[in-house]
Amino acid sequence: MTEALTRAGGDPSGLYLDREVAHLIGIKATILSCNQYGAAIRDNNKSRYRFFASVPSLLDTKLALDENSYAFDVLQADGVTLFTRYGASHHYLGHASFRSVWAELNERQAVVFVHPAHPPMYDYPQETGRAAMDLITQGILRDFQQCKIILSHAGGSLPCPIYRTASMLPLMPRSLSLSRDEIPGHVLFGTDFPNAPTEAIKYFSTSLEAYPLSDKVRKEMEFEAALGLFPRPKDNYSS
Repeated sequence: MTEALTRAGGDPSGLYLDREVAHLIGIKATILSCNQYGAAIRDNNKSRYRFFASVPSLLDTKLALDENSYAFDVLQADGVTLFTRYGASHHYLGHASFRSVWAELNERQAVVFVHPAHPPMYDYPQETGRAAMDLITQGILRDFQQCKIILSHAGGSLPCPIYRTASMLPLMPRSLSLSRDEIPGHVLFGTDFPNAPTEAIKYFSTSLEAYPLSDKVRKEMEFEAALGLFPRPKDNYSS
C-alpha cells in the first residue's frame, strides 16, 4: 500500500491509491492485487497477522459477490472491509440494493469492518454513526444477525443518539458510562496504521496505557475481544 503510506508518514485524506492507476488496470485487478498481498502477509506470519479483504463497490453487486467468494474461499480472509456509503447518491450500507451482499456475508458468519468513505476529517465520527444508524433502521442488523460488525472510531456519534432513537433517552442517562458498563468485550483497540502518522499512533497508544483501566478491561480491549471474533484456535496467536 504505497510502501505502507510512505513508512507511516500518514495521509490526512485517508486516500493514497492513485485513482488513474486503478482505472488504468481496472478496479477488479486493483482489489484483487491488494487482497492477494494482504493474504501473503498473513501467510508469512500466521501467528501474528490476520487479513481483512477489500471488495469493489457494492453498487456492482456481482463484482462484490465474486470478490467476497474469492477472498473467503481461496484466500481464506478473516473478514471483509466495507465503506459506510457508496456512489454519488450516497447509498449507505442499509440500502436495499446491498441486501444480497449482506445475505452472503451472513451465510458466512463474516466479520465486517466498517470505515467511513471520504468526508472531511471532522465528519468521520458522524459518518460512522450515520452508517450504523442506517444498518439499524433499515433492518440489516435484525435480518442478518450472523454478521459481526466492527465500527470505526468507537461507533463514532452512535452512542450519543442511540437512546433517543430507541425513545428511551430520558429514562437512561448513563450515556457516559456506556463503554464501561454496557458493552464489555465490544471495544477494540486500533492504531489506524499506516494512515495515521507514527507520532500520532505513539501519542494515543501512550495515553491509553496511562489511562486507569482494570487489567480485565484492558486485556479485553487490547486483544481478547478481537480474538473472540475469529474461530481459529487462540493458541495460534502470539502475545
